[in-house]
Amino acid sequence: MLDRKDNIEACHTNTCEWILELDEYRSWRDQPCGLLWIKGKPGAGKSTLMVFLHGKLQKLHDASHGGIWLDFFFTARGVEMQRTPLGMLRSLLNQIFVRDPTIRPQVREIYEQRCRQFGFGERKWQWPRTVLEELLASAILASAAKQRMTIFVDALDEAGTESAQQLAVYFQRLVDRAERKKIALQVYISCRHYPILESSQTVAIHVEDHNQGDIATYIKDMLLETEFGDASSQGMREVLVEELAQQAKGVFQWAYLIIPLIKQRVTEGESISDIRDWLGEVPAGLENVYIYILSNVIAANNRVQSFLFFQWICLAERPLTVVEIRYALAAENAQISPSRTIWEKLHGFVESNERMKRRVKALAGGLAEVVSSGNDEETIQVVHQSVNDFLRAKGLLLLYHSISGRTGSMDMDTILFQSQATLYRSCLVYLATICSNKQMSHFQRSKDNLVCDHPFLKYTTINIFIHAEKAAGSRGALLYNENDILQGMISAWIRIYQCLDPSSAACPAIGTTVLHMAASANLVDVIIPLLLGDEYIEKSNRVGNTALHFAAQAGHTTAGKILQEKGANREAKNNGGATPLMEAARCGHLGFVEWLLEEGVEIKTGGGAALQIAALKGHSGIVEILLEARADVNAQGGKYGNALQAAAGAYNGSAETVKILLDAQADVNAQGGEFGNALQAAAYNRSAETVKILLDAQADVNAQGGEYGNALQAAAYNGSAETVRILLDAQADVNAQGGEFGNALQAAAWRGSAETVKILLDAQADVNAQGGEYGNALQAAAWRGSAETVKILLDAQADVNAQGGEFGNALQAAAWRGNAEIVKILLDAQADVNAQGGKYGNALQAAAYNGSAETVKILLDAQADVNAQGGEYGNALQAAAWRGSAETVKILLDAQADVNAQGGEYGNALQAAAGAYNGSAETVKILLDAQADVNAQGGQYGNALQAAAWRGNAETVKILLDAQADINALGGEYGSSLLAAIYSGHADVTGILLSAGADLLATLNYVLTARGLECQAALGLVPDADVKKPDWFEKRHVSHLVQDSARFAGAELDDNIGSGSDHIEKIGSANTVEEAVEAVGAAVLDDLSKLIIMPVDRILLHRTLESYGVDSLVVVEFRNWVVAMLAADISILVIRESRSIDNLIQLVASKSRLVPVKPQEAVSKLG
Repeated sequence: MLDRKDNIEACHTNTCEWILELDEYRSWRDQPCGLLWIKGKPGAGKSTLMVFLHGKLQKLHDASHGGIWLDFFFTARGVEMQRTPLGMLRSLLNQIFVRDPTIRPQVREIYEQRCRQFGFGERKWQWPRTVLEELLASAILASAAKQRMTIFVDALDEAGTESAQQLAVYFQRLVDRAERKKIALQVYISCRHYPILESSQTVAIHVEDHNQGDIATYIKDMLLETEFGDASSQGMREVLVEELAQQAKGVFQWAYLIIPLIKQRVTEGESISDIRDWLGEVPAGLENVYIYILSNVIAANNRVQSFLFFQWICLAERPLTVVEIRYALAAENAQISPSRTIWEKLHGFVESNERMKRRVKALAGGLAEVVSSGNDEETIQVVHQSVNDFLRAKGLLLLYHSISGRTGSMDMDTILFQSQATLYRSCLVYLATICSNKQMSHFQRSKDNLVCDHPFLKYTTINIFIHAEKAAGSRGALLYNENDILQGMISAWIRIYQCLDPSSAACPAIGTTVLHMAASANLVDVIIPLLLGDEYIEKSNRVGNTALHFAAQAGHTTAGKILQEKGANREAKNNGGATPLMEAARCGHLGFVEWLLEEGVEIKTGGGAALQIAALKGHSGIVEILLEARADVNAQGGKYGNALQAAAGAYNGSAETVKILLDAQADVNAQGGEFGNALQAAAYNRSAETVKILLDAQADVNAQGGEYGNALQAAAYNGSAETVRILLDAQADVNAQGGEFGNALQAAAWRGSAETVKILLDAQADVNAQGGEYGNALQAAAWRGSAETVKILLDAQADVNAQGGEFGNALQAAAWRGNAEIVKILLDAQADVNAQGGKYGNALQAAAYNGSAETVKILLDAQADVNAQGGEYGNALQAAAWRGSAETVKILLDAQADVNAQGGEYGNALQAAAGAYNGSAETVKILLDAQADVNAQGGQYGNALQAAAWRGNAETVKILLDAQADINALGGEYGSSLLAAIYSGHADVTGILLSAGADLLATLNYVLTARGLECQAALGLVPDADVKKPDWFEKRHVSHLVQDSARFAGAELDDNIGSGSDHIEKIGSANTVEEAVEAVGAAVLDDLSKLIIMPVDRILLHRTLESYGVDSLVVVEFRNWVVAMLAADISILVIRESRSIDNLIQLVASKSRLVPVKPQEAVSKLG
């Protein structure tokens, strides 16, 4: 994100100072709140001026150590996050999140809220712009209310004209909101002149009205460095400077481009008089200078390659690095052939980055440059955004006419299509040659190795179909065998993509075909030949998407029509149950939805789901046409129950969509879904406008149900004071019970919203109402850590010792949070320091678990019982030991904590320390020095040594052995320390224990005789039929051992996993090696899915079995299955050492007697 600012040309000496003396600026700076808009023509020097101001003000800010500083510098030549409003919003939000801890809870909550709505983990959802705009604005205003804030955003125009105007309005409204709230907020923005009405808080400065002196200074200084060959007088130099400054007309970029041309003429022996005469030929205005450079500065013998160079520079999806452009330019001369292509030996390949940088100067004529970027890379970009604009509007066409010798035969749109086709061909040829030259196993290597070996691979992999789509029908002129090339590389492309960018939403799933990608990119001329051949139109990839799904997701109606004509099923459902209609509605493709409806897609069965999806996304146009097509507005089902709740549940509520649905007779009080009803959904999302609309439509303000019980609790949960007031005015019951927090006051207290808490108390909320996750409002506020809210509740007579909830009482909640301030407040209010109950038994244990030494000291000073029993860890010392907090352990021991106290999950403190996640050897030593019994029995692991062995902490194991721990002690979850180490796969600890005399035979004897059938079955020594289920049978890491049990097997597996017999049948009926390998792969992945309890689509082929936690016991089970079901005799060692899951699948296929191809033939083809 810093590349743009770092690469903006620093201001020339003694320039830009004028703005500091400008009356308008000085007056504006003295105001606490306002927007400064730096305006100017392209190339006037707006960004340079912004960097100058940024540097000056940053020094003042650093010197004063006050306030928050946020900045963002747009660059249209950068990656997506550098050139889009979404990138700016995310960057600014991240900056304020890092710099102001007080706003983190509200940001984190919105993030978690969206995760709950759309999924955790490797998320596929994206932040909607409207969500981020409001979230950022709220965070800025909340932070600026406590301290001065300054925001710098440069070059809005580089986000595009429409986005620039929208952002300018956004910042004006933000400043207006700050002004109304009397908040100190100063915002600096820069962009070109746009016809936007300026607010009273906005001051605009037009750069070209003030920079004439700066331009003259720059020209004068540059010419001083130039030695003219004649006896030119100082007066002649000054005349030249004045003429150049006047000709620049306030555009610094013009002077920047002309000075090098003047210097070149001087080196060729021209005088000042000659140069003044030449200036008469040089046009004024940037565009005319660009035309002059293309026509006169770039040498004629370079223009063919310059044309290709500029195509890449202005049309690439991101700036290319110097090494990437070397391969991109060479691709023009590459051909796909059966023999290996060595790119470095292609005609015209530039062999080094240094020579490429010299070539850039010759090819670009000063219009492009090499700049430093992140990760120590150098990229190539145009010197100014206006160059890119010019090339796309006229420049490429001018170059084409120059090198072709023809004029008028081509328009600009055609040139852009053909240029995209050129880029697509380069990507395709590069990928095809790499894929044909390498074995498939080559692509299972690490991302870094792949990119290092093939520098152009990442760009081509990610962007090939983007360029194909943008090229449209122009591709055919460059490729005669495109389909064959694509078919030959598609499988490798998928594997490469999954290696390089597996978390991308665009990363293709296994099973994606050329037809799928052609439908996604609207490649009509690829689709038709495929369907005329033997391509199965209904073939789906691993997530169940067919070609029609792909066309719907991209909104390509043309591709959709062709697929339908060839028999594509319009009602096909993917693994998530979505039809093409639902996918088009989700993605907002109005035209595609209209076409499907015109074609008679089933609206009664799928229309309700599509309507709900469109409503959730706020696609009001699609909602309207679905309703016109008689989609059931009150259809029930799905996450939100109905379309109205979905519309109200969209972040900030889509008021327009809600109105459309209500006008269509949506039931305003329909029950069901996550929020129970639409009003609760709107209240949860803090949309006051939507709440009012629903209330006006007779929504029941006290309707019960949903996650938060009622609308008032939902509004209180999100801290929306405005929405809370609206609901109370509508007679919402302030003490209504139910929902996650029991009542609205507890929800508001949990949020830490002092304003909302006051509103509810003023409305007669019961301050001591019981129920909900935290038992009462005071405990919720203490957990949140809001001292202000705690004080408000205590002042309202909250019972400081009220029992109930997760933590038993407010003091334990505050202690668990480690909030010393609130602990003191509660103790001063007579909280019982030794009150029992809750998850941790007492406040001291909760504080010890948190590792807060300060809080522990406060509680001990208040006479907390250091040896109080109860709670998850039995006592405070065990909790501190498990946390691994040496300081807290010492404090407790100094307070006479019993080092050998029994009880709790780990039996004693020593075992807890040994089994801690961070494996604190220091804590173990402290406890042993305090006379902890090294062989004390009890707890989950039986003894401390077994706990350390299972955790794999070699240092702790050695410390315990040196302290005379019994190496052969039996008992605990794993039977012995040796078995714990073996089972958890810690070879180093296993070796230490065996070297120290661990007796494996004695351990097995114990398991076989003393432990009973449960342990024997769990270790796989006897069948598990009719034995009592051990507690740890349900743990994920042993579930594979009980697969055959009718009582336990597959309890957590997806019901959609296919049967083994289906896969066996497909293997036997395969016509080609590729089909057989695909069927074997499906069978192997299904079995692995069951063994490791993971959905098939989450298993990445380039990863190893070990990376998924597959140990020796699982490999034995897997090997037995492979031998029995797939008739492939493979050793356990070979399976363990396979380079990847993909490599393993190929190996199984080559060994399987079920494959209807000779094994040796399969091996040769796969190799």
